[in-house]
Amino acid sequence: MADSPLDSWVGGRIQRVSQRGTNAIRLDLFHPQAPLPSRRSRWLISATPEASGIHPSSEPHQNAPNPPIFCLWLRTRILNGRVAQWAQLHPRVQEVTIDQLKDERVQRFHL
Repeated sequence: MADSPLDSWVGGRIQRVSQRGTNAIRLDLFHPQAPLPSRRSRWLISATPEASGIHPSSEPHQNAPNPPIFCLWLRTRILNGRVAQWAQLHPRVQEVTIDQLKDERVQRFHL
């Protein structure tokens, strides 16, 4: 498959996780080795039928007053984790592997 814009963000740290509606999660990434001025990037993970996948986002961050339970759960798992790998498994199937250091061991999550 063709290179993705997300490939350049492998190694980036997840700084913020928010949930937009019932079918979308937004991740804010920071990568110290990324070229200036864009060391920060926003990515939208969408499960809607018409726009499923992982897409760059330019929308400002908006936290819900009461984040959904799934968003809170996801924050406890991947916040401050690093993007370890990106894979395009199929035209509509993408996988992001996130490594998170917890209790002096690495936990790996696949989105």
